[in-house]
Amino acid sequence: MNAVLRIKNLGVLHRDIKDENILIDMNTNQIKLIDFGAGAFIDPSTKHQPKLKDFHGTRVYSPPEWIRHQQYYGDRAAVWSLGVLLFNMIYGDIPFEEDQDIVQCRLYAKRANLIKLSSTSCQRDVDDLIKSCLTVNECDRICLDEILNHKWLSSTTLSS
Repeated sequence: MNAVLRIKNLGVLHRDIKDENILIDMNTNQIKLIDFGAGAFIDPSTKHQPKLKDFHGTRVYSPPEWIRHQQYYGDRAAVWSLGVLLFNMIYGDIPFEEDQDIVQCRLYAKRANLIKLSSTSCQRDVDDLIKSCLTVNECDRICLDEILNHKWLSSTTLSS
């Protein structure tokens, strides 16, 4: 998440965030975001970015606003993709298979089939972050900057 925010602040949107585009050095725990083939340049000094009208990423990681209207804000779409990625990392499968699943955000029914529900604090916190990233209304979706301040990413939550 740090890398996505850092490159956005440098004026780059990755636009294809998924597990296949992340490398982890097991010796150093260094994480790298790769494959910028679908990337786009933005003006990082502009507070309100224009909507993008092309999508070159992986369909099951695409946000509902792209499926509905064929346009999206790059940073909000990145948050959606991070939510799909986090879901995949935590529950072992992507939450959506079809466009209708994405548009209606039918993920919790699938989640119930993937895992036994847990009521631990850490589980509730990660579920809250996933839900915040996968909010269908892009204006209500958590912002990239806010993700880093989420409770689940705090050191006290992760160490418990």
